Amino acid sequence: MNTVEIDGKKFYTALSKEVAQQQYDEIFKVEEYKAGRRKRGMVVVDAGACMGLASLYFKDWAKKIYALEPSSEHYQSLLLNTRDYPNIEVFNLGLSALTEEEPLFSNEPTLVPESLFGRGPNKEMVKMVTLEKFMEDQGIERIDLLKFDTEGAEFGVFPSSPFRRIA
Repeated sequence: MNTVEIDGKKFYTALSKEVAQQQYDEIFKVEEYKAGRRKRGMVVVDAGACMGLASLYFKDWAKKIYALEPSSEHYQSLLLNTRDYPNIEVFNLGLSALTEEEPLFSNEPTLVPESLFGRGPNKEMVKMVTLEKFMEDQGIERIDLLKFDTEGAEFGVFPSSPFRRIA
């Protein structure tokens, strides 16, 4: 894990400084998620939380953020980067069409396993859960904002029966 400084703030990450900077710029400078800041007191699910930047972006707008990250390396960064915010709860889980363990693979340029569809040399078995099961387990009745950046798993989740039942 690396420690990087971006705009005078320290972040923990398994990403390179350049990739972490790019994610930071997209979220905090370009504000690609700005439309999601539509009301205060939201319940947010940050699926594919990585190092937690989107959760940090929404922290002042959310009553509760559930940040999910299946990669063990990214999860450790997520834990450290969000530890000072009691409204952010982190889970070492990924969202999928099924509740089971699945292999997560690395992609270039990083060697950290982070995609169900990666083709890199590194692999990690991770726990996956449907959004329906996650909501049931956490007692979530309504999600105001679902940020879903799961390196391709979206294509299996969105058309699945569990997702359609709660959408």
